[in-house]
Amino acid sequence: MSVRLSILFLAIGFLFSCSTTKKQQQDLVSSPQVPQVKLDTVIVIQDKIVHDTVVLSEENNAWYLKFQPQNINFGLSLYDPNTSEFLLNHRSENLFIPASNTKVITLLSLINNLGDSIAFGKFYVQDSILSIWPLGDPSFLNPKYHQFVSIVEKIRKPEIKEVHIYKPEMDDIYGKGWHWDDYAQGYQPTLSVMPVYSNKVIFSKVNGIAKTLPIIFEYKLKWAANDPDIPLVNRKWNENIFTVDLAAKDFSGYEIPFLPEDSVLKAILEDTLKVKVSIFSDKIMPLQSTICYSSPRDSMLKWMMQESDNFISEQLIVQSILMHSDKVSFKQFYKDCEGTILSQLKDKSRWVDGSGLSRYNLQSPRNIIAILDTILKIKGRPWVEEIFAAGGINGTLKKKYVSPENLPYVFAKSGTLSGVHCLSGYVRTKTGRFFLVFVQWICWIPKEGSRQH
Repeated sequence: MSVRLSILFLAIGFLFSCSTTKKQQQDLVSSPQVPQVKLDTVIVIQDKIVHDTVVLSEENNAWYLKFQPQNINFGLSLYDPNTSEFLLNHRSENLFIPASNTKVITLLSLINNLGDSIAFGKFYVQDSILSIWPLGDPSFLNPKYHQFVSIVEKIRKPEIKEVHIYKPEMDDIYGKGWHWDDYAQGYQPTLSVMPVYSNKVIFSKVNGIAKTLPIIFEYKLKWAANDPDIPLVNRKWNENIFTVDLAAKDFSGYEIPFLPEDSVLKAILEDTLKVKVSIFSDKIMPLQSTICYSSPRDSMLKWMMQESDNFISEQLIVQSILMHSDKVSFKQFYKDCEGTILSQLKDKSRWVDGSGLSRYNLQSPRNIIAILDTILKIKGRPWVEEIFAAGGINGTLKKKYVSPENLPYVFAKSGTLSGVHCLSGYVRTKTGRFFLVFVQWICWIPKEGSRQH
């Protein structure tokens, strides 16, 4: 029987305490001694991955990889957590740029560091003044996430006549290695200790009239003649001044990050809360302060993983720092992770941001396998199926890996950057008896003379 199968699986192995067997040391993909992989174990996946660049075939009772074309670096791992056995491995120890698969590491970190609810801030009331120490909550006034209403109601009470915001120090509003010229792209948000409206302006043009959300940015709009080199809406690098194309037809939903200046935060809060707002640098918090919670943690994690939301992943890192420190130092956070979560991984790695926007991130497939396996052990299969994007059902996999029976069998995190395509997660076998962990990463190697992105 000769069947060409697309590849979607990679392995997840928590080998921290497992002894390495001779079988595990083999390259099970390329070795001619590899035993036949039963179809009961590996599900047939219908979709071709990345334009048929990689195909898994069964010939002469052996499984192997075909590479088309040659300028591809491919890592694959497939792992059975029930037997702690790797079924397939190809360059699984090599380091790749994981793109948004980085969020798998972020997910494990947040599971370990955050409670079951997202904290908006620490509150202290005295003499009709509400003092707030914000904790980086990404849901506040977020137009895509509507559970912020209760926070507004908690603040906007008759007895509250003034609000004081005490902002903790933060070392940067961008992640390490982010592309500076992507500052006006909606997928690369600015970060802050008290984000509002996901720190983005949403632009629309209706009947020739430009609108913004939040509305305070409408007076910061400038108009420009049609220029093919200028985007529909643009922002100056170091200012909250936006340029809109005069000749543009009506549009909606165009997002650009804004700079989280104190004047912007003050204007938005006063417009929303209808009270005077003052913003100060950080000061020591009274012991009597109480934490005000806004959202269930898992609902935010679900949005982060299924929609690959960069803003939520980064802001929840901010929160995990502020829950244990009065200063946001990303450098210190990731340095600490080298001695905790990363120290247990089999291969050397580098983790520098929560979203995977940075090309400085480096991970091996079997490292991600270990992390996925740990998540599965901690949270269980139902939780994993609820949080990760389900093939053919929701999120970034809604149109991929569709089952004829409309029953999802792939639960995974996708990831793309220029020249990089990643997928890692869990796959259900044909019989449903096994739940396998996989990682599949592809990196295009530029041909000589081509530009590397």
